[in-house]
Amino acid sequence: MSRSAYIFFSIILMFTSSLSFAASAQVRVSIDTSKSYWVGQKIPFYVDLLSPGFFSGTPKFDLPEISGVLVMKIPERPVMGTEEIEGQSYTRQRHEFVLFSQRQGQVDIPSFTVRFGVSGQAGASPKEISLKTSPLTLTPKMPPGAEKLSVLISTRDLKVTERWSPEPKEAKQGDAFTRTITFQAPDIPGMAFAPLPEININGIGIYAETPVVNDRIERGDFIGERTETISYVMESSGKMTIPAMSFHWFDIASETLKTEELPEVTFKVSPSIAGPSSGQPSGAGSFKMIFIMGIVLLTFAGGVLWRWRRYLTAYIKSWQKYQAESESGYFKQLITACRKNEPQAVLNALMKWVDRVNPDRQAATLGGFVEIWGDPELASEVAGLHKFYFSQEKESGAGKKNKSWSGQKLEQLMVKVRKRLNKKRIQKELEGVLKPLNP
Repeated sequence: MSRSAYIFFSIILMFTSSLSFAASAQVRVSIDTSKSYWVGQKIPFYVDLLSPGFFSGTPKFDLPEISGVLVMKIPERPVMGTEEIEGQSYTRQRHEFVLFSQRQGQVDIPSFTVRFGVSGQAGASPKEISLKTSPLTLTPKMPPGAEKLSVLISTRDLKVTERWSPEPKEAKQGDAFTRTITFQAPDIPGMAFAPLPEININGIGIYAETPVVNDRIERGDFIGERTETISYVMESSGKMTIPAMSFHWFDIASETLKTEELPEVTFKVSPSIAGPSSGQPSGAGSFKMIFIMGIVLLTFAGGVLWRWRRYLTAYIKSWQKYQAESESGYFKQLITACRKNEPQAVLNALMKWVDRVNPDRQAATLGGFVEIWGDPELASEVAGLHKFYFSQEKESGAGKKNKSWSGQKLEQLMVKVRKRLNKKRIQKELEGVLKPLNP
C-alpha cells in the first residue's frame, strides 16, 4: 500500500470513528423521586453527559422558562467519572441543577437541549452534537399554614439581621437614620426572598434603596443573601414609631412554619430651634443699619441652612433616588448595561424594570413577564441571558465585559416592548379604563 493511500484510509478511519463516537453519546437527566419536596425548597436534579471518547469544550444547556419556577445551574465544575453500559465504556460528566417552585401541585420540566463536543481520541477534531433530555415531573407540597403567603422560603436555617447608622435614639427634626436589613439562607437564591413590606408613617420620610443580591458558594454549599437599605428622615416632631416586621419561613428540618421578627423602633423627635425674629428699625434708618441687618439676615439664613442640612441632603438624595428608581431610570440602566454587554448588570436592571412596571403587589418574575408578553424572540433572549449568567462562562467576573454575550438584540427587543407598553397605557387613559386588574 502506498504512503498516500495509507494516509487517505487513516483519515477515513478517524472520521468514521468520530462519527461513531458522536452517534453513541448520550444525555441522562435524573432526580431523587424517593424524597418529598416543599414549595420554596431547593430541589436538585442532575444531567449526566456520556461520551465513549473524550469531551471537548464547555457544554451548553438551553434551560426552560417555567412560570412560578426558577431553574438554575450550580456554577461548579462537573463531577467526572466512568461507567459501563451494555459492555460499552463511557466517560461521564455530571452537572448539578436546582429549581425552586413557588406554586404547589404538579411541576413539569420539559425536555431541553444540551450541546457538547466529543472526539474519538485525544488531539482529534471534536464533533459537536445536540441531544435533548427527557422531561421530568415532580409535585412539591405546600406547608400547612402557608397557603396565603405570596412568597415562601423553605430551608433549614434563615438569618435576618439589621444594622442602624446611627443607632436609634432621641432625635431632632431633620435627622436621618439608615437601616440595613440582611436575609441569608442556605440553598436559597437571593432573588427568592420576599421584598420588604411598604409602609407609610406620618412625620417620617421613608426612602428605600435597590436591594443587593450576593449569592455565593462556600465550601460546596450554596448561600443566598439579600440586603435591603432604608433611610428614615424625621420630618416632624413628636413620638414616631416604626412598626415591627415579621418574616415567615418553613423549617424543613422540623417541618414547622416559623417567623423571624424585627422589633418596632420608637423615636422621640424634638422640634428644630427657630431663629430669632427680626425687628423693624425705628425711623428711616441709615445705611449702616441696613448693612448690619443684611449681615444678621445672612447669618440667620446660613444658620437655618446648616441646621436643616441633613433634611435638605436627604431630600436631594431622595429626589435623585426617585429619578434613578423610576420606570425611565431603570430602563436607562437596562439599555446602558446592554450596550456594555454586562450580563449581571442587564439581569439586575431588567428585574428592576419588570418589578417597576408590574401592577400587582406580588414580586414580579422574569418568567411571568415573558409568559404574559408572549414574544418567542424575547423569551429566547431572556432565556439565553439567564442561562449565560448561571453558567460556568461567568468565571471571568460578573461585572466585567464578556465577549461571549451581546446585549444588542435584547436592547432592540426591549425598546419595542416599552413602546408597545406605553402605547397600551395611553390607550387605556383615553378610553377611561380604570378597572381593577384582578376583579
